[in-house]
Amino acid sequence: MIACDDDLWAPNFLSVLVKYLQLHPDVGLAFPNACYVDVEGNRGTQRLLSKRSLYARGDSPLANVWRYLGQRRVVPTIFGVYRSDAYLAALPFDTFDEVLADVDNLFLIKLMAQTKIHAIDEVLFFYRNKYRGYDPSLTSGSPKGKSVFNEWWFFAQHQWRFVQKIVRVVSESQLSWAVKCALHVRTYYTFLVAITVLRVRALIVRILVLLGLREGLPIKKDIHFEKRSTALRAARYDPVETNDVRKEYP
Repeated sequence: MIACDDDLWAPNFLSVLVKYLQLHPDVGLAFPNACYVDVEGNRGTQRLLSKRSLYARGDSPLANVWRYLGQRRVVPTIFGVYRSDAYLAALPFDTFDEVLADVDNLFLIKLMAQTKIHAIDEVLFFYRNKYRGYDPSLTSGSPKGKSVFNEWWFFAQHQWRFVQKIVRVVSESQLSWAVKCALHVRTYYTFLVAITVLRVRALIVRILVLLGLREGLPIKKDIHFEKRSTALRAARYDPVETNDVRKEYP
């Protein structure tokens, strides 16, 4: 399993998920539903996954990847319990630009293309709800200035690189030719959605969170974000300048 140092788990998190994997050897990942927990330890009440976002053992790889491309709900999916061979087969976490975003999404797409996954609709995981925004000052490849168009263009370029990675993953999978063609079309379609509709949806969600009408990631930076950025600056971290290092681990 992937365990971050600031998240929380129910006491029976492992026992429930491991038992499911033991009973169903064909499933490579079992994960639960989840709620937020803020930096003060207060737990939310809204489940992160609705009924339509729950994956089931009977779903095909086509159905799983198709749905994931449209939703991209990495949390809590990625924080379940994996069968080790399925986890290793989906590695590495492949970074592909200076943003370092979507590596988790790409990992899950690789996983879903080769094994079954299943969601247990119990709240057994609590995802730490803190500001997780990208700090453009940490990389020389970030858009300059505060132009809305420049930021959108930077995001669109990242999404295009992400799409190329997805297409490659699908092409190299063991899926049938027909399924690969369907997922290629779906991938390019969701690229257009991601740089338009999803951008607007994200803005609406941010407004709802800001107004206190919805539980979600904070809009304002907090002390944890500042500490992380300060530490990375002290380490002279710049993923653009260290791109050659990443190429050594394809």
